[in-house]
Amino acid sequence: MMNKDVLVCLRYYKNAENLIKKGTLLAKAYGGTCYLLTFYDETDNQRTFERTSQEEIIKDWERTCGVKRIEEPLKGRKLSTIISLIAEEYQCNHVMIRQPIQSKWDMFIHGSVVNELLEKLTNVDVTIIEVNRKNMVEESEYQSGIHAFLSQNEEGYYLTYQNSSESVMEGIFFPNQKTDFETGIFKSIDKDNIHLINICEGKVDDVQSNAIKKIVK
Repeated sequence: MMNKDVLVCLRYYKNAENLIKKGTLLAKAYGGTCYLLTFYDETDNQRTFERTSQEEIIKDWERTCGVKRIEEPLKGRKLSTIISLIAEEYQCNHVMIRQPIQSKWDMFIHGSVVNELLEKLTNVDVTIIEVNRKNMVEESEYQSGIHAFLSQNEEGYYLTYQNSSESVMEGIFFPNQKTDFETGIFKSIDKDNIHLINICEGKVDDVQSNAIKKIVK
């Protein structure tokens, strides 16, 4: 049996793990390589907590599964156009995508990525994983990330948006959508280690303060 390389196409990160698992298993069965194609909008600079967290998960799967990742900018192009170009460039024999269940009206208005792919691809197998639309996108619990710092004074650690002599940790703060106070999650990356610190009304609690002391030693 001829080896087949598999191209897993990932537009939405929710439940990405399941799709990557299927792709790696398929590539292993075919004795080929599994490529992971992800897309990004170069005009979108928003950093959401879910997006950055999923990025770390994807990177973990790259390492643990040996997946080779390809990142492509949208640049106003159709997904089917990008997928077909990458499949041809990397000589992939099999394409795997997730497709939300569409009504006839959806297909009439927006078209079908699957149908477009079948027109563009030659001698390439296509596997479609259908999912409910509600599982594709969900409302974020947090607002977009803000560049911030954790600083320390006599009362403990607190959140600030400017670097100062009291600053001990740099990262991104994701405010909670449901409050006007400085409550949310502070995320910092140090030597490939990810630290998530709960912030309540601009301050860090005693339990996590002890953890921060160990990190910043």
